[in-house]
Amino acid sequence: MIADGQVIADGTPTEIKAAAGGRSVRFTLGGEPCAGLDLLPGVTAVEVHGGTVALRTIDVEATVRALFATRDRVPDLEVGGADLEDAVLALTR
Repeated sequence: MIADGQVIADGTPTEIKAAAGGRSVRFTLGGEPCAGLDLLPGVTAVEVHGGTVALRTIDVEATVRALFATRDRVPDLEVGGADLEDAVLALTR
């Protein structure tokens, strides 16, 4: 992968995703505000698309624990690794 004329990552898609690090925590807002999600432990980025939130985190366990401690409900919770698009965006920032 090249950005600004420099090689920033080299390898298979799996290796590039691993180099970007982090995991994602996705859930539905369910009418609750999204303010303060960026302050949860481990969170490095927050993306809101309609009623769905995607948190990028370097400590998924701490993020999920804090999420449940601060909200009554966390509908449609999904925890996953970075996909290739997430990895490319993280490495080119």
